[in-house]
Amino acid sequence: MMGFKNVPEPPGFQQAVKKNIEDILDQFNKNEPVDFKGRETWTKFKSDMAPGTFGKCGYCEVNVVAVDRFKGDVEHYRPKGRVDRLVIEPDGTVKVEHLFTSGYPWLAYSWSNYILTCNPCNSAHKRNFFPLKAEPAAAPKAGDEAKEDALLLNPFGRKDPTKHLVFDHLGVVGPRKGSVYGATTIAVCGLSRTLLEKKRRHIAELLQRNLDVFANPDASDDAIDLALQTIADLGMRDKEHCGMVRGMFTETIGLPWSYVEAQAPRPDPVF
Repeated sequence: MMGFKNVPEPPGFQQAVKKNIEDILDQFNKNEPVDFKGRETWTKFKSDMAPGTFGKCGYCEVNVVAVDRFKGDVEHYRPKGRVDRLVIEPDGTVKVEHLFTSGYPWLAYSWSNYILTCNPCNSAHKRNFFPLKAEPAAAPKAGDEAKEDALLLNPFGRKDPTKHLVFDHLGVVGPRKGSVYGATTIAVCGLSRTLLEKKRRHIAELLQRNLDVFANPDASDDAIDLALQTIADLGMRDKEHCGMVRGMFTETIGLPWSYVEAQAPRPDPVF
């Protein structure tokens, strides 16, 4: 996971969702159950969202549009329908508890609340979880989002995910320096799931081999340069798991990623 810059709201979005917003807010303001079925107009804008993360899942960085540009889920960072609590027992058992029966329906059609994700991260893991540093005593209301300290990292947020997540030489993820934001994101999005770790491992092992060359004082200049070029390629923003690559470089070598960009510049990727 890494930080990205979100794309602007596309022209025509507000007009396309205007009636849905009115219906949803009318139900919510009347304290009626909010029905989102048939109102998923946001799905029509997947291709507009994709450039923000270069077609990758905003949480795990797996490419979700490589084959079919309309694959992937539109994830609501703040859940629209209800809020659940993720409970991890001492034995590692995970339980789901309903926290509030209503979520953030006024953000159901907020462009800044959308993240393109893979189906496992969204539907199998994150679902309706949205843990806060200070768990509220009542369901959220409009305006609360400006004061919340969310524990779930957002690829478009202010917190740099690479400062809260750390990866070892096999691509196994953990919270960096015990970060509660990192630990929560790993648990909520399932970033340590087996299939995902296997997918990261190949990249992590290739990266580690090149990090070993780069850090070897006895390596030739040509070998070091070739290793640096490979590292730069793996860390380009459009590559899968580039957040892991950048984090591993900084953690292992002790230099910021800007060093790689200066020594082995790459053109800005275009989606």
